[in-house]
Amino acid sequence: MRRFLILIGILLLALIAWWTLNFLPQEAEPVDTSTATTTEAVSQWQWEFASAGASLEGVPKTNVTLRNGVTSYAIGAIEGNCFDITGSDWKLLAEEGELAGAICWWAGGGTEIGVFSDGGRALVQIGDVDEGTAENLGVRGNFRPLFVIDFGFIRRLDLASRELSFDNALWLFGKAGEDAAIEAGLCTEASRGDCLPNDFYIYNASKGAATIPLAENITVYMVTWHAEAEGVKRQFIKLDEFAKLMNDSSQHWNQLPYNVTIKNGQAIMIEEVYVP
Repeated sequence: MRRFLILIGILLLALIAWWTLNFLPQEAEPVDTSTATTTEAVSQWQWEFASAGASLEGVPKTNVTLRNGVTSYAIGAIEGNCFDITGSDWKLLAEEGELAGAICWWAGGGTEIGVFSDGGRALVQIGDVDEGTAENLGVRGNFRPLFVIDFGFIRRLDLASRELSFDNALWLFGKAGEDAAIEAGLCTEASRGDCLPNDFYIYNASKGAATIPLAENITVYMVTWHAEAEGVKRQFIKLDEFAKLMNDSSQHWNQLPYNVTIKNGQAIMIEEVYVP
């Protein structure tokens, strides 16, 4: 009888445990909500792709646009299906200073569009990619420049000669910015931590300005032109109005930094860079 009662007790405990596991609410396991992307820097350069139909041979074509914030740079229609390198198994050519890149691929080969760091300016280039064969090595290179995006200060804009005087600069962050600020005498090694109240320093070491011709179809944009009344926003401004701002020493406009896009040796776009 005693053994029978012990057996009944064991069965009862097992029944209670089974009921608890299957019918009573359980405490949820902790879920790891962190992802790798939370610590990765997002590139300032972004790509947009749109179908552009197909060639006469049936090869798909893609309209490629490069974006930097609110600014767009139309690359054009490229043969192949295009993708951002950072979202693929491909790797950026970091040793060559590639900051961002896109590949348009079709039938074992295609085209690469890359943004490369070139002495502090952004050089947008187009190159060739080919997976190769058993007999021939693959290809990734043969880059040719499309256009350059220079950062710096406009010292003068001459409408008569259609030229601007441009002084290159560097927008530096972190230790590089602190080192430059210390070199400029704005702070000391002892006060390094307080060198960059806004976390950046605009370094302008050049002794003179370069002369850049203006393209006939140049476009100009300001972001703080009517900031007091309308807030900070990107606005188109006519070239003659912009020249008046640049050449008026009583105002501050020629003390602000600008991005100047240069293609075939001519400035095709000028855009004010917002400084917080």
